[in-house]
Amino acid sequence: MAATLSNGLRVLDLYCCQGGAAAGYAAAGFEVTGVDIAPQPRYPYRFIQADAIAFAREHGAEFDFIHASPPCQLDSDCQRLQGNTHPDLIGPTRTALEATGRPFVIENVRGALPKLRNPTLLCGAMFSLRTYRHRYFEPGGGLTIPQPGHPAHTALQAKMG
Repeated sequence: MAATLSNGLRVLDLYCCQGGAAAGYAAAGFEVTGVDIAPQPRYPYRFIQADAIAFAREHGAEFDFIHASPPCQLDSDCQRLQGNTHPDLIGPTRTALEATGRPFVIENVRGALPKLRNPTLLCGAMFSLRTYRHRYFEPGGGLTIPQPGHPAHTALQAKMG
């Protein structure tokens, strides 16, 4: 899937999974490269299978912007209830991103709020979507994100937003 217009900028999509975040960047004209430790055969843009933190350290400065979505299971309410253990990758990811000197965001769930620095809340309702799924974005590398208005939720929220 290629963007119809190129803005000439390259975005690195760390912990990319199948490319949910990348779609918006591609639509905005970014050339997107995704990195994930697991194979992602459905990722629709350039994909590199690698450790996200190691790749950011080695190649992050080659990109204009970096989006990182470290796995959220550690900070997810339903995963905590199940008693599963998961690595905490927010701090190590931030350290790697700060070393690149590039603007970045770290995206995660509400349970990660104590670890995120000055995050901005985004919710599907802010974009006229029919979902209330909240995600928090920590800006870094000189990037700032003003907090947009959050419309009232007008329907009951289901388990997955």
